[in-house]
Amino acid sequence: RFEITLLGGTKKSTAQLPNVGRPVFLFFFSTWWAVCRSELQSLKGIYPSFANKVDFYAIGQSQVETINQLEHDRIEQGYPWPIAKIENDVLKELNVLQQSTKIALDHQGVILYRASYGDGEAFEWIEVFSNLARHSEG
Repeated sequence: RFEITLLGGTKKSTAQLPNVGRPVFLFFFSTWWAVCRSELQSLKGIYPSFANKVDFYAIGQSQVETINQLEHDRIEQGYPWPIAKIENDVLKELNVLQQSTKIALDHQGVILYRASYGDGEAFEWIEVFSNLARHSEG
């Protein structure tokens, strides 16, 4: 169990993340990391087709970047998903030790996909999102 903090200070726990039976794709990133920026740009073209069945959160993992900086970057880059922050100790518990870590949870919070730094290509993410969409109750 863990918690993320959204813009405005709202907190969501893992129990709340699979919103109304919807699976979740979590992308742990830093705005300054080139691999993250490249992958997020690729996902920006893929995710909208699945937005009605899968929730997506881009989670800033750098302790030097504030939620407001992350939101500014989200708007500037045109990302269609919300951003969040997470505590450092939770990152360690989740074994998220690198930027560009992706974790996908089904509608019950079970991890269906995990990839690390630089892992994953557009065709693979389309397959991941398609699989997640099949697990959606909404």
